[in-house]
Amino acid sequence: MLKSLLVEDNAEFRAFMRGLLLERFPGGVVEEAGDAAEALRLVASGGHDIFVIDIALAGRINGLALIAEIRSRGRRSPILVMSSHSIPEYQLEAARVGADWFLSKVTCTREQIVAALERLVLLRGRIPES
Repeated sequence: MLKSLLVEDNAEFRAFMRGLLLERFPGGVVEEAGDAAEALRLVASGGHDIFVIDIALAGRINGLALIAEIRSRGRRSPILVMSSHSIPEYQLEAARVGADWFLSKVTCTREQIVAALERLVLLRGRIPES
């Protein structure tokens, strides 16, 4: 069973992504957070196979800082960044702090999202969780 953590402050997009995850990985568990503080509380429980994180989050901590914090806690599960901010600087920073994949919410298709999620799950099979 796939356990994912979806961190997105836009409730409509979060519902769309939850639906995609459950459609592609039936029986999976999708935990959700609307901001980084809530996400960090869920990260503490561990056991997430993949993370899907937005860059622009409500609150003091953005998605890039959240990714860095997740990695600093020894969590090695793959991370997909989905953001409306797809400038190269954000993509490079996302990779630098530990993201495995980056998709633009503006230009990606449903099929591209599903393909990225499938790749993360395959990657997860090779990475032991700390």
